[in-house]
Amino acid sequence: MVWGPALLAALFTVAPMPLGSPGERAAIASRNIQPREVVLDVPWSQVVTSEMGELTDLGRAASGMEDTSEHDLLACWLLTAASRIECGDFATEEEKSLTSRYMASLPTLCELAHLPIFWQKKDQDRLAGSTVGAELEARLNEEQ
Repeated sequence: MVWGPALLAALFTVAPMPLGSPGERAAIASRNIQPREVVLDVPWSQVVTSEMGELTDLGRAASGMEDTSEHDLLACWLLTAASRIECGDFATEEEKSLTSRYMASLPTLCELAHLPIFWQKKDQDRLAGSTVGAELEARLNEEQ
């Protein structure tokens, strides 16, 4: 099942809120929510985890490397998923359905264009001396 805005609003009284930039996603409650009240229950079979990344060929190779993080393993799953979608290489229809729905829910690069990490270097340089610029520089250095 795809969790679209209308379904969320109908089932969970949560209304999706458009934010300022394309690709930003948020939800607000349209009523008071009680402490510990469940407003969205996602079946475990529909959750993508780092453990799923470990089961891929890429994930097995990455798992043996020092400092492999859960994010790295999720990236292994995403790369494998993208390849399987392109090649139509799925073990089961359930796997195809989960993978296709998950990948379709991700923002596109155009929708992420407002994030400085995706800006051209000359535009990133304009942030020099700011808190955002320092955070961006730290993140870029971390990835090298």
